[in-house]
Amino acid sequence: MERTQKYIYGNTVRTAIPKELPVRRSLVGEEPEHRIREEREALRRELHRLHFFHLMLMLAGITICCVVLIGYLSLRMQMNSSVRQISQLKSRLNTLKQENDEAYNQVTTKIDLEEIKRIAIQIWDALCIRWAGHSVFGCGRQ
Repeated sequence: MERTQKYIYGNTVRTAIPKELPVRRSLVGEEPEHRIREEREALRRELHRLHFFHLMLMLAGITICCVVLIGYLSLRMQMNSSVRQISQLKSRLNTLKQENDEAYNQVTTKIDLEEIKRIAIQIWDALCIRWAGHSVFGCGRQ
């Protein structure tokens, strides 16, 4: 047995040995090239339609999310403004209560019931004396 190939030392090929390139042969029953192009175009259109559908689905989802987010934020802002308004009204109510209590205390401390009774009796007596001949006020004198 005789060797026909030489052994090449090392791990790289020094020169590539050209081999014959296979000639492409058309198979019997192979479809014409224009039909293959048409099928590729149909697949491309189908993929394009699917991509368009997915794009529209994503846009609808994003739109719904944005609408919900905007609604949530507007409700949150309304709630915050209501809370602020309630706190302002509470503070105003407390201020008015304090002013009312102070005014009430001033009025009650300044009123001397004995003095009021004395003045009322004096006025009553004066009216009775003036209208002595008439029993308009129910005075004891007539």
